Amino acid sequence: MSLLENLNALDSTLIVCDDKNNLIYRGVKNLQNVSIIDVSHVNVYDLLRYRNLIISKEDINKLMEVLS
Repeated sequence: MSLLENLNALDSTLIVCDDKNNLIYRGVKNLQNVSIIDVSHVNVYDLLRYRNLIISKEDINKLMEVLS
């Protein structure tokens, strides 16, 4: 949570990550206004709905494949 606080990302934040990253899922599942979604399930609506987006460099390439 301190990372999200440092990024001022505790309100309306979407975290996109690979489903293998269970630590992130467990770490944010109880945070209000923070959602997490598997990179293979993201759509354009999800990306536009949130004010902040947190995604790794590796997952950006996967996201581009999903959205194309």
